[in-house]
Amino acid sequence: MTENNESSDRLDRLERLMEQQIINMDRQLTINADLTQQIKEISIQIKAQATFHDRFEQELSTTRKLIESNAKAIAANSTSIDSERKAIKELRRTIRESRLDNLDRHRDHQERTNALYDSLDDLQDDIKEIGRKIDRKNSSE
Repeated sequence: MTENNESSDRLDRLERLMEQQIINMDRQLTINADLTQQIKEISIQIKAQATFHDRFEQELSTTRKLIESNAKAIAANSTSIDSERKAIKELRRTIRESRLDNLDRHRDHQERTNALYDSLDDLQDDIKEIGRKIDRKNSSE
């Protein structure tokens, strides 16, 4: 009977071991299911982050292009402003020269006018002298 008891004990231990293995397998399946769920959630998060990253990269690229465009526009405006400044300086120089030319012409005109008045005065004096000579001649006759 000892053999029967030993066999029975062995069977009991084997049964308990199998039950323990089943429990361990159930636990492992539960852990695997949890891990699978966590992997799915992490995968979703990674996809969301990748989508966000792609959008961020697109926005960053758009922003860079806008900055480059603005930099070009600013450079063009600076060039335009420099050109306008040069044009204004040239215009001021031209106006100054024109004023000086006008002043010179006015002086020349004034000098000619004064010379004409002097000549007119001389002519009037000559006419008066001629008139006196004619009057003297007429009165002596």
